[in-house]
Amino acid sequence: MFEEPDEPQDKTDVTREVHQDFARLRKSSGKFFKRLISLNPGLDRPGTVKRIQENKQMLGANAWLLMCSIMVASLGLDLNSPAVIIGAMLISPLMSPILGIGFGIATNDRETLSTSGRHFGVAIAIALLTSTLYFFFTPFGNITNEILSRTEPTALDVAVALFGGIAGIVSMSRKDQSNAIPGVAIATALMPPLCVTGFGLAKALEKFFGPATISMIDPWPFIANSFYLFFLNSFFVALATFVMVRFIMQFPLKKYADRKARRNTIILISFFSLIMILPSIFIMRKVVHKVNLQRGKDNFIHNYLGDKLKYLDNSRIISSGDQSTLILKVYGSAISIKDSAMYLEGMKASGLTNTSLEIIPTSEIDLSAFHNLQSEIEEVSDALEEEREPPPPDDPIMDDFNLLMGDLPVYSDAIVEAQFAPSMVRADSVFTPVVLIKWREDLLIEEKEKAKATVRELFARRNINQIEIANYTSE
Repeated sequence: MFEEPDEPQDKTDVTREVHQDFARLRKSSGKFFKRLISLNPGLDRPGTVKRIQENKQMLGANAWLLMCSIMVASLGLDLNSPAVIIGAMLISPLMSPILGIGFGIATNDRETLSTSGRHFGVAIAIALLTSTLYFFFTPFGNITNEILSRTEPTALDVAVALFGGIAGIVSMSRKDQSNAIPGVAIATALMPPLCVTGFGLAKALEKFFGPATISMIDPWPFIANSFYLFFLNSFFVALATFVMVRFIMQFPLKKYADRKARRNTIILISFFSLIMILPSIFIMRKVVHKVNLQRGKDNFIHNYLGDKLKYLDNSRIISSGDQSTLILKVYGSAISIKDSAMYLEGMKASGLTNTSLEIIPTSEIDLSAFHNLQSEIEEVSDALEEEREPPPPDDPIMDDFNLLMGDLPVYSDAIVEAQFAPSMVRADSVFTPVVLIKWREDLLIEEKEKAKATVRELFARRNINQIEIANYTSE
C-alpha cells in the first residue's frame, strides 16, 4: 500500500506559527535586554540612603578634604598641569551634596534636600575662599590654557555632567562599592570651574586693593563664565540623580504624618526645583546658540572662502543677544569688503542668520601664520626667481638695510631689537620685506603705533613703501 501524502498546511496556520515564533523571540529578547540594563541586582536602597546622609554634610574631614583638593586644583591650574588637576579631583568630596540634592528632590525628602543644599552652599564658600586666597597671594597667577578652558562652556559639558551624574548615583547605590565616584568627579569637573571663579575674584581684589597697574585682566568674564560652567555641571548631575532615583531605581517616596507637612514639602521641593531648572533653560539656550554659531562659521569659512583661506589670519564671532558679528582678520586685499554681498549670502546659507560681517586687514604678521606661509613661499620662489630675486647678502642695498636694523632702537626707544625675516612675504604676486621687531615689554599701544610709523617712514626714504612688521622674541 502506498501512504497518502500529507495534505498541504493551511496558509493561515503557517502565518499563525510565524507570528507566534516572532512573539516568542520578541519576548525572550525583551527579557534579555531587561536583565542587561536592570539595576536591581546589587541594589542597596537602605545603604544608599545611609551613604548620602553621611556624606552630604561638608563638615570636619569633608571640609578639610575639600580645602586641600581646591588648593591642589588651584596649583594645577596655575602650573597648567592636567595631571595635578586630576589628582585634586580624586580627593574632592564636592559631589556628595549635589547627589544629596537630586536624591532629596526624587524622594520628596525635605530634610535631605535642605541639608544638602545648605552644605552645598558651604562647600562653594570654602572652595571660593581657598582658591581666591591662593590666587591673590601666589607670585604666579597668570592666565593658562587650563584656566581658559574653564571659561567657555559647550554642549559637551552638559553631556559629561549628565552621564557623570548617572555613573555617580549608580555607583553609590551598589552593595559592592567601587571607586567610580572619583572618576565621576574627574568627568564632570566640578572643582576647576570654582577655582577659576576664585582666580577671577582674586584679580578683582587686586584691582580694588592693589596698585593701578598690578592687574590688567578684566576679572568679570572669568567669574561669570566659570561659575556658569560650575552651575551647569552641578544642575545636570543633580538632574541625572533625580531621574535615576525616581524613575529607574524607583526609590520609595518619603511619607508624612499629615497633609500639611506633605504639602509644605512639595512646595519647598517644587520651589527649589524651579530655581535649578529656570536658569538651566537659559544656559542651554546660550550653549546651543553658541554651538550653532561656531558650526555655521566653520561651514562658511570652509565652503565660501576656498582658495582664499591662506589669506585668513584669524576669525571669531562676537554675539550680543540675537545679533552676532563675524570678524575676519585677513592679509592683503584678497578677502575684501567689496565682496561682502556674496559673503553675506554664504553666511545665510551656512546658518549664520542675524549675523553681520566685519573684515579687518592686518599689517602685522603672527609668527605662527608666518611659518605656515613658508612652504608656499618656497614652492613659488623658484618660479619667480628670474622675475625678481631678493638682494644677495653682499648687496649694498641689503647692507644698508642691515645697518638700518641696528639703528632702529636709536630712532625709537620702543624697539629693543630689529632684523629682517629669513624670507619675504608674497601678497598679490609682490614680494614685500618683513621686519621682525622685539618691542619693549611695558610698551603702550599708542607708543607701538608711533614706532611703527617711524619704521615705515625710514623705509620710505629708501624707496621701500611697502613693508610688513612682525613681532618676535629673541632667544
